[in-house]
Amino acid sequence: NSVMSIGSWAFDDCSSLTSITIPNSVMSIGSWAFDDCSSLTTITIGSGVKTIGKSAFEYCSSLEEITIPDNIKEIGEGAFYILNYTGEAQRRCEKITKVRDSADQATIDKIAAGEVVERPSSVVKELVENAIDAEATKIQIIIKDAGRTSIQVIDNGKGMSETDARMAFERHATSKIKTASDLFNLRTMGFRGEALPSIASISHVELKTRQAEKDTGVLLELQGEIVRQEVVSCPKGTSFMVKNLFYNVPARRKFLKSNNTESRHILNEVNRVALAHPQIAFTFIHGETEIYNLPESNLKQRIVNIFGKKINQQLLPIEVHTSLANIYGFVGKAEFASKTNPQYFFVNNRFMR
Repeated sequence: NSVMSIGSWAFDDCSSLTSITIPNSVMSIGSWAFDDCSSLTTITIGSGVKTIGKSAFEYCSSLEEITIPDNIKEIGEGAFYILNYTGEAQRRCEKITKVRDSADQATIDKIAAGEVVERPSSVVKELVENAIDAEATKIQIIIKDAGRTSIQVIDNGKGMSETDARMAFERHATSKIKTASDLFNLRTMGFRGEALPSIASISHVELKTRQAEKDTGVLLELQGEIVRQEVVSCPKGTSFMVKNLFYNVPARRKFLKSNNTESRHILNEVNRVALAHPQIAFTFIHGETEIYNLPESNLKQRIVNIFGKKINQQLLPIEVHTSLANIYGFVGKAEFASKTNPQYFFVNNRFMR
Protein backbone atom coordinates (compact mmCIF):
# COMPACT_ATOMS: atom_id res chain seq x y z
CA ASN A 1 0.00 0.00 0.00
CA SER A 2 3.01 2.34 -0.25
CA VAL A 3 3.07 2.35 -4.08
CA MET A 4 2.00 5.75 -5.41
CA SER A 5 2.18 5.21 -9.17
CA ILE A 6 2.29 2.41 -11.73
CA GLY A 7 4.69 3.28 -14.52
CA SER A 8 4.34 2.91 -18.26
CA TRP A 9 4.56 -0.70 -19.48
CA ALA A 10 4.83 -1.88 -15.84
CA PHE A 11 2.83 -5.07 -16.44
CA ASP A 12 2.98 -5.11 -20.24
CA ASP A 13 2.13 -8.51 -21.75
CA CYS A 14 1.61 -10.26 -18.39
CA SER A 15 -0.62 -12.86 -19.97
CA SER A 16 -1.06 -14.88 -16.77
CA LEU A 17 -2.78 -12.05 -14.85
CA THR A 18 -6.49 -12.73 -14.39
CA SER A 19 -7.50 -10.05 -11.88
CA ILE A 20 -6.02 -6.84 -10.49
CA THR A 21 -6.80 -4.78 -7.41
CA ILE A 22 -4.99 -1.45 -7.44
CA PRO A 23 -4.58 -0.09 -3.87
CA ASN A 24 -5.86 3.29 -2.73
CA SER A 25 -2.31 4.61 -2.37
CA VAL A 26 -1.80 4.59 -6.16
CA MET A 27 -2.51 7.98 -7.73
CA SER A 28 -1.69 7.33 -11.39
CA ILE A 29 -1.59 4.44 -13.85
CA GLY A 30 0.90 4.97 -16.67
CA SER A 31 0.41 4.57 -20.40
CA TRP A 32 0.32 0.93 -21.58
CA ALA A 33 0.70 -0.17 -17.93
CA PHE A 34 -1.38 -3.32 -18.48
CA ASP A 35 -1.14 -3.48 -22.26
CA ASP A 36 -1.90 -6.91 -23.77
CA CYS A 37 -2.79 -8.63 -20.50
CA SER A 38 -4.98 -10.96 -22.49
CA SER A 39 -6.25 -13.09 -19.57
CA LEU A 40 -7.27 -10.16 -17.40
CA THR A 41 -11.00 -10.36 -16.61
CA THR A 42 -11.49 -8.18 -13.51
CA ILE A 43 -10.02 -4.79 -12.58
CA THR A 44 -10.66 -2.94 -9.33
CA ILE A 45 -9.13 0.55 -9.24
CA GLY A 46 -8.59 2.17 -5.86
CA SER A 47 -10.13 5.49 -4.85
CA GLY A 48 -6.75 7.27 -4.87
CA VAL A 49 -6.26 6.95 -8.62
CA LYS A 50 -6.72 10.29 -10.39
CA THR A 51 -5.32 9.54 -13.86
CA ILE A 52 -5.33 6.53 -16.15
CA GLY A 53 -2.78 6.86 -18.94
CA LYS A 54 -3.13 6.43 -22.67
CA SER A 55 -3.82 2.82 -23.72
CA ALA A 56 -3.39 1.69 -20.10
CA PHE A 57 -5.53 -1.42 -20.57
CA GLU A 58 -5.21 -1.70 -24.34
CA TYR A 59 -5.74 -5.17 -25.85
CA CYS A 60 -7.07 -6.65 -22.60
CA SER A 61 -9.48 -8.71 -24.65
CA SER A 62 -10.98 -10.76 -21.79
CA LEU A 63 -12.19 -7.87 -19.61
CA GLU A 64 -15.56 -8.52 -18.05
CA GLU A 65 -15.77 -6.22 -15.05
CA ILE A 66 -14.15 -2.89 -14.18
CA THR A 67 -14.57 -0.94 -10.95
CA ILE A 68 -13.59 2.72 -11.30
CA PRO A 69 -13.85 5.38 -8.56
CA ASP A 70 -15.95 8.47 -9.20
CA ASN A 71 -13.10 10.93 -8.59
CA ILE A 72 -11.08 10.03 -11.70
CA LYS A 73 -9.81 13.26 -13.29
CA GLU A 74 -8.37 11.99 -16.55
CA ILE A 75 -8.77 8.86 -18.65
CA GLY A 76 -6.26 8.70 -21.49
CA GLU A 77 -7.04 8.11 -25.14
CA GLY A 78 -7.64 4.44 -25.88
CA ALA A 79 -7.35 3.46 -22.21
CA PHE A 80 -9.78 0.60 -22.73
CA TYR A 81 -9.24 0.00 -26.42
CA ILE A 82 -9.56 -3.69 -27.22
CA LEU A 83 -8.42 -5.65 -30.24
CA ASN A 84 -9.78 -9.15 -30.38
CA TYR A 85 -7.62 -11.88 -31.77
CA THR A 86 -9.59 -12.48 -34.95
CA GLY A 87 -7.90 -9.29 -36.12
CA GLU A 88 -11.10 -7.24 -36.17
CA ALA A 89 -10.57 -3.91 -34.42
CA GLN A 90 -13.48 -2.82 -32.29
CA ARG A 91 -14.16 -0.49 -29.42
CA ARG A 92 -15.81 -2.53 -26.71
CA CYS A 93 -17.64 0.22 -24.85
CA GLU A 94 -20.31 -2.33 -23.87
CA LYS A 95 -17.74 -3.82 -21.51
CA ILE A 96 -17.03 -0.47 -19.95
CA THR A 97 -20.72 -0.20 -19.00
CA LYS A 98 -20.13 -3.04 -16.53
CA VAL A 99 -18.47 -0.54 -14.19
CA ARG A 100 -19.80 -1.08 -10.66
CA ASP A 101 -21.71 1.43 -8.58
CA SER A 102 -18.55 3.21 -7.39
CA ALA A 103 -18.61 5.12 -10.70
CA ASP A 104 -21.56 7.26 -11.65
CA GLN A 105 -23.02 7.35 -15.15
CA ALA A 106 -21.17 10.57 -15.99
CA THR A 107 -17.85 8.77 -15.46
CA ILE A 108 -18.96 5.87 -17.64
CA ASP A 109 -20.04 8.31 -20.36
CA LYS A 110 -16.67 10.05 -20.32
CA ILE A 111 -14.88 6.73 -20.74
CA ALA A 112 -17.05 5.77 -23.70
CA ALA A 113 -16.74 9.27 -25.15
CA GLY A 114 -12.98 8.95 -25.07
CA GLU A 115 -13.27 5.84 -27.19
CA VAL A 116 -15.59 7.40 -29.79
CA VAL A 117 -14.59 11.09 -29.79
CA GLU A 118 -10.83 11.51 -30.02
CA ARG A 119 -10.82 15.01 -31.52
CA PRO A 120 -13.14 17.40 -33.45
CA SER A 121 -12.72 15.40 -36.66
CA SER A 122 -14.31 12.41 -34.87
CA VAL A 123 -17.47 14.46 -34.30
CA VAL A 124 -17.56 15.54 -37.95
CA LYS A 125 -17.16 11.93 -39.07
CA GLU A 126 -19.94 10.60 -36.84
CA LEU A 127 -22.44 13.35 -37.71
CA VAL A 128 -21.79 13.18 -41.45
CA GLU A 129 -22.16 9.40 -41.44
CA ASN A 130 -25.50 9.79 -39.66
CA ALA A 131 -26.58 12.22 -42.39
CA ILE A 132 -25.61 9.69 -45.07
CA ASP A 133 -27.58 6.96 -43.30
CA ALA A 134 -30.56 9.36 -43.29
CA GLU A 135 -30.35 9.36 -47.13
CA ALA A 136 -29.36 13.01 -47.38
CA THR A 137 -28.51 14.38 -50.84
CA LYS A 138 -27.02 17.63 -49.48
CA ILE A 139 -24.77 17.93 -46.42
CA GLN A 140 -23.35 21.17 -45.04
CA ILE A 141 -20.45 21.17 -42.56
CA ILE A 142 -19.67 24.41 -40.68
CA ILE A 143 -16.87 24.64 -38.10
CA LYS A 144 -15.35 27.41 -36.00
CA ASP A 145 -11.89 27.42 -34.42
CA ALA A 146 -11.09 24.00 -35.90
CA GLY A 147 -14.14 22.56 -34.13
CA ARG A 148 -13.22 23.78 -30.65
CA THR A 149 -15.94 26.43 -30.55
CA SER A 150 -18.57 24.74 -32.70
CA ILE A 151 -19.28 22.05 -35.27
CA GLN A 152 -22.51 22.11 -37.24
CA VAL A 153 -23.70 19.47 -39.70
CA ILE A 154 -26.91 20.16 -41.64
CA ASP A 155 -28.59 17.64 -43.94
CA ASN A 156 -31.77 17.28 -45.98
CA GLY A 157 -32.31 13.65 -45.03
CA LYS A 158 -35.30 11.88 -43.52
CA GLY A 159 -35.25 13.69 -40.20
CA MET A 160 -36.50 12.21 -36.93
CA SER A 161 -39.70 12.12 -34.96
CA GLU A 162 -39.78 13.65 -31.49
CA THR A 163 -39.47 10.20 -29.92
CA ASP A 164 -36.58 9.13 -32.13
CA ALA A 165 -34.78 12.42 -31.51
CA ARG A 166 -34.84 11.82 -27.77
CA MET A 167 -33.94 8.15 -28.13
CA ALA A 168 -30.95 9.00 -30.33
CA PHE A 169 -29.11 10.21 -27.22
CA GLU A 170 -29.70 7.02 -25.27
CA ARG A 171 -26.67 4.73 -25.31
CA HIS A 172 -27.01 1.74 -27.63
CA ALA A 173 -30.41 2.95 -28.84
CA THR A 174 -30.33 2.39 -32.61
CA SER A 175 -32.87 2.03 -35.38
CA LYS A 176 -30.32 0.48 -37.73
CA ILE A 177 -30.37 -3.07 -36.35
CA LYS A 178 -33.19 -5.03 -34.74
CA THR A 179 -31.70 -8.50 -34.17
CA ALA A 180 -28.22 -10.01 -33.98
CA SER A 181 -28.62 -11.44 -37.49
CA ASP A 182 -28.80 -7.87 -38.84
CA LEU A 183 -25.08 -7.55 -38.08
CA PHE A 184 -24.38 -9.74 -41.11
CA ASN A 185 -26.45 -7.58 -43.44
CA LEU A 186 -25.36 -4.06 -42.56
CA ARG A 187 -25.92 -1.37 -45.17
CA THR A 188 -25.48 1.66 -42.93
CA MET A 189 -22.40 3.62 -41.88
CA GLY A 190 -23.13 3.14 -38.16
CA PHE A 191 -25.32 0.90 -36.05
CA ARG A 192 -24.16 0.77 -32.40
CA GLY A 193 -25.91 3.87 -31.09
CA GLU A 194 -22.87 5.16 -29.22
CA ALA A 195 -21.73 8.28 -31.07
CA LEU A 196 -24.48 10.76 -30.15
CA PRO A 197 -24.63 9.99 -26.41
CA SER A 198 -20.83 10.10 -26.29
CA ILE A 199 -20.73 13.47 -28.05
CA ALA A 200 -23.50 14.85 -25.82
CA SER A 201 -21.62 13.83 -22.67
CA ILE A 202 -18.62 16.07 -23.48
CA SER A 203 -20.21 19.05 -25.26
CA HIS A 204 -23.30 21.24 -25.54
CA VAL A 205 -25.57 19.95 -28.30
CA GLU A 206 -28.47 21.54 -30.16
CA LEU A 207 -30.57 19.35 -32.45
CA LYS A 208 -33.25 20.50 -34.87
CA THR A 209 -35.00 17.89 -36.97
CA ARG A 210 -38.14 17.51 -39.06
CA GLN A 211 -39.61 14.71 -41.11
CA ALA A 212 -40.95 15.52 -44.60
CA GLU A 213 -44.51 14.57 -43.73
CA LYS A 214 -44.61 16.82 -40.64
CA ASP A 215 -45.39 20.55 -40.62
CA THR A 216 -43.16 21.26 -37.64
CA GLY A 217 -40.00 19.84 -36.18
CA VAL A 218 -38.46 19.43 -32.75
CA LEU A 219 -35.64 21.28 -31.00
CA LEU A 220 -33.55 19.58 -28.32
CA GLU A 221 -30.80 21.17 -26.27
CA LEU A 222 -28.48 18.97 -24.23
CA GLN A 223 -25.89 19.69 -21.58
CA GLY A 224 -25.12 16.15 -20.53
CA GLU A 225 -28.89 15.63 -20.49
CA ILE A 226 -31.87 17.19 -22.25
CA VAL A 227 -32.40 20.67 -20.79
CA ARG A 228 -34.82 22.05 -23.37
CA GLN A 229 -37.35 20.65 -25.83
CA GLU A 230 -39.83 22.51 -27.97
CA VAL A 231 -41.70 22.46 -31.27
CA VAL A 232 -40.02 24.59 -33.96
CA SER A 233 -40.32 25.49 -37.60
CA CYS A 234 -37.29 24.14 -39.50
CA PRO A 235 -36.39 22.64 -42.89
CA LYS A 236 -36.79 18.94 -43.59
CA GLY A 237 -33.81 16.99 -42.36
CA THR A 238 -31.53 17.39 -39.36
CA SER A 239 -29.18 20.04 -38.01
CA PHE A 240 -26.67 19.17 -35.28
CA MET A 241 -24.79 21.95 -33.52
CA VAL A 242 -21.99 20.79 -31.19
CA LYS A 243 -20.47 23.54 -29.02
CA ASN A 244 -17.65 23.70 -26.47
CA LEU A 245 -16.20 20.27 -27.21
CA PHE A 246 -14.51 18.69 -24.16
CA TYR A 247 -15.69 21.55 -21.93
CA ASN A 248 -15.96 19.13 -19.01
CA VAL A 249 -12.85 17.10 -19.86
CA PRO A 250 -10.16 19.80 -19.62
CA ALA A 251 -7.27 17.36 -19.89
CA ARG A 252 -8.47 16.14 -23.28
CA ARG A 253 -9.17 19.68 -24.50
CA LYS A 254 -5.68 20.72 -23.39
CA PHE A 255 -4.06 18.04 -25.51
CA LEU A 256 -5.80 19.00 -28.74
CA LYS A 257 -3.27 20.11 -31.32
CA SER A 258 -3.06 23.50 -33.04
CA ASN A 259 -5.99 24.79 -35.08
CA ASN A 260 -4.07 24.05 -38.27
CA THR A 261 -3.54 20.42 -37.26
CA GLU A 262 -7.12 19.87 -36.09
CA SER A 263 -8.43 21.57 -39.25
CA ARG A 264 -6.33 19.24 -41.36
CA HIS A 265 -7.80 16.21 -39.61
CA ILE A 266 -11.31 17.53 -40.30
CA LEU A 267 -10.46 18.22 -43.95
CA ASN A 268 -9.17 14.65 -44.29
CA GLU A 269 -12.47 13.28 -42.95
CA VAL A 270 -14.45 15.48 -45.33
CA ASN A 271 -12.29 14.36 -48.26
CA ARG A 272 -12.80 10.71 -47.44
CA VAL A 273 -16.56 10.85 -47.11
CA ALA A 274 -16.97 13.15 -50.13
CA LEU A 275 -14.90 10.85 -52.34
CA ALA A 276 -16.90 7.81 -51.23
CA HIS A 277 -20.23 9.54 -51.96
CA PRO A 278 -19.97 11.69 -55.12
CA GLN A 279 -23.76 11.44 -55.50
CA ILE A 280 -24.13 13.68 -52.41
CA ALA A 281 -23.50 17.44 -52.54
CA PHE A 282 -21.16 18.72 -49.79
CA THR A 283 -20.45 22.21 -48.52
CA PHE A 284 -17.62 22.74 -46.05
CA ILE A 285 -17.16 26.10 -44.31
CA HIS A 286 -14.46 26.98 -41.76
CA GLY A 287 -15.16 30.27 -40.01
CA GLU A 288 -16.02 32.72 -42.79
CA THR A 289 -14.22 30.75 -45.51
CA GLU A 290 -15.91 28.30 -47.84
CA ILE A 291 -13.45 25.44 -48.33
CA TYR A 292 -15.61 23.23 -50.55
CA ASN A 293 -18.82 23.57 -52.50
CA LEU A 294 -19.03 20.16 -54.13
CA PRO A 295 -22.06 19.54 -56.34
CA GLU A 296 -23.52 16.10 -56.96
CA SER A 297 -21.31 14.46 -59.61
CA ASN A 298 -19.62 11.29 -60.79
CA LEU A 299 -16.46 9.98 -59.12
CA LYS A 300 -13.96 11.47 -61.58
CA GLN A 301 -15.51 14.94 -61.35
CA ARG A 302 -15.54 14.70 -57.53
CA ILE A 303 -11.80 13.89 -57.56
CA VAL A 304 -11.14 16.89 -59.79
CA ASN A 305 -13.32 19.17 -57.64
CA ILE A 306 -11.36 18.21 -54.52
CA PHE A 307 -7.79 18.00 -55.83
CA GLY A 308 -7.91 20.54 -58.65
CA LYS A 309 -8.18 20.57 -62.44
CA LYS A 310 -4.52 19.64 -62.95
CA ILE A 311 -5.22 16.11 -61.77
CA ASN A 312 -7.76 15.52 -64.53
CA GLN A 313 -5.16 14.56 -67.15
CA GLN A 314 -3.33 12.28 -64.72
CA LEU A 315 -6.24 9.94 -63.97
CA LEU A 316 -6.46 6.44 -65.44
CA PRO A 317 -9.69 4.51 -64.84
CA ILE A 318 -9.60 0.96 -63.49
CA GLU A 319 -12.48 -1.52 -63.34
CA VAL A 320 -12.25 -5.21 -62.47
CA HIS A 321 -15.09 -7.63 -61.78
CA THR A 322 -14.46 -10.92 -60.00
CA SER A 323 -16.54 -13.49 -58.16
CA LEU A 324 -15.32 -12.01 -54.85
CA ALA A 325 -15.48 -8.28 -55.45
CA ASN A 326 -15.88 -5.48 -57.96
CA ILE A 327 -12.94 -3.07 -58.02
CA TYR A 328 -13.18 0.33 -59.66
CA GLY A 329 -11.74 3.80 -59.38
CA PHE A 330 -8.81 5.83 -60.69
CA VAL A 331 -5.04 5.75 -60.39
CA GLY A 332 -2.51 8.42 -61.31
CA LYS A 333 -0.02 8.04 -64.13
CA ALA A 334 3.40 6.81 -63.05
CA GLU A 335 5.21 9.94 -64.21
CA PHE A 336 3.23 12.03 -61.72
CA ALA A 337 3.83 9.74 -58.73
CA SER A 338 5.44 11.12 -55.58
CA LYS A 339 5.74 10.14 -51.94
CA THR A 340 3.34 12.88 -50.90
CA ASN A 341 0.47 11.91 -53.21
CA PRO A 342 -2.49 10.71 -51.14
CA GLN A 343 -4.03 7.27 -51.64
CA TYR A 344 -7.63 6.50 -50.83
CA PHE A 345 -9.05 2.99 -50.61
CA PHE A 346 -12.70 2.26 -49.87
CA VAL A 347 -14.57 -0.98 -49.18
CA ASN A 348 -18.37 -0.70 -49.42
CA ASN A 349 -17.94 3.10 -49.32
CA ARG A 350 -15.93 2.94 -46.09
CA PHE A 351 -12.44 4.43 -46.02
CA MET A 352 -9.72 1.87 -45.27
CA ARG A 353 -6.28 2.82 -44.00
